[in-house]
Amino acid sequence: MVKISLCLIGADEVDGLNALLDSVQEYVDEVILVSTRGSRELEDTALRRNVRVFPEYFPKNHSTYGEFDFASARNSSFEKATHEFIMWADLDDIITNPERLLDIKKDLLTSNVDWIWSEYIYHTDKSGNVRARHWRASRMLCTQVLNALF
Repeated sequence: MVKISLCLIGADEVDGLNALLDSVQEYVDEVILVSTRGSRELEDTALRRNVRVFPEYFPKNHSTYGEFDFASARNSSFEKATHEFIMWADLDDIITNPERLLDIKKDLLTSNVDWIWSEYIYHTDKSGNVRARHWRASRMLCTQVLNALF
C-alpha cells in the first residue's frame, strides 16, 4: 500500500495539534513536526503522540513576510518525510473524512498519479458556505484534497 507522510509546522498550538492528530493520525504512516519556536509543551505533546519532532527556526529574510520564513519551514518538513506521498496541514486544520485516505491510498497504488488537484478552503461563513478558496495542482497530497474529492 502507498504510504503517506503528514508534515506539519507549528509554534505553540498544542490544542490544535491534538485535534488534528485525533482526526487523522491513524490514517497516515508517519507524522513530522517542525517546531518553529521551540515550544517544549508542543514538542513533548507531539513526542507522546509518536510524532517525529524537529525544533528549527527560520528567521525572516528579505523575501518573506511576518516573523519567520514559513516556506523554508514547510520545505524543511517535506525534506524529512520518508514516504512517497506527502500530506501537509496546519495545526488548526481538522480532517473531516480521514477514513477516505484509505481509498486515496488504494487509488494512488493502482493509478499512475503525477498530480493531485486539491481545493484549499480558507474561510466559511456561519452556515458553512465556502467564502474563500483556491485550487492548486501538486505532487503533494494536501489536506484539502479530501474536500475536493467528496
